[in-house]
Amino acid sequence: MLEIDLSKNPKVKLELPDHDVEFEAKVLKYAKDRVFLEILTAKHKIDYANLKEGIEFDMTICSSNRIVKLKSMVIDTAGMKEVCMELNEDYDVIQRRRYVRTKASFGLELKSNDFMFKAQTVNIGGGGVCFIGNNYFEIGQKFDFRLLLPEHTDITGEGIVINKIETNDEILIMFNFAEMDKEIRNKVVRFCFEKEFKS
Repeated sequence: MLEIDLSKNPKVKLELPDHDVEFEAKVLKYAKDRVFLEILTAKHKIDYANLKEGIEFDMTICSSNRIVKLKSMVIDTAGMKEVCMELNEDYDVIQRRRYVRTKASFGLELKSNDFMFKAQTVNIGGGGVCFIGNNYFEIGQKFDFRLLLPEHTDITGEGIVINKIETNDEILIMFNFAEMDKEIRNKVVRFCFEKEFKS
């Protein structure tokens, strides 16, 4: 069974291998072996000519907690904007985290009673961020944080250092969002999902 819930309106991307042809789509309905999609956007209008029965696409299905990639063939079309694609059991799950995580460099401020630190994120997800820190940080430390995302009011909450990885010249800090309003967390998840899907 496909490891993604198609009833929760995941984002779908179709790409024609070795061609500059790409579509974004949404799920209209689905059965065990097929999914019916509405094409939302295409790179170029002429690309619609490629939506023919028997043409094979790379299909990416992105939900809030995982990304699935598979080869899929066009089974049928209805006009220019609706297409029926094959679903099969030969697929790859490339994201198994609870939240999608994406590479991103945004401002992050951490505060405790006697400490303040400003950094740029290395990556970000609904569960937390990674950033380059220093020897002050230890696993288990708690901080209030402020995350500066574009097109959003600042994201704030409480978090905890869950890991640190030291290399020759950097210390990567893994920081989990421990206390965060659900609506605010959903904003972060949505932001990461949209950024990852467009990359």
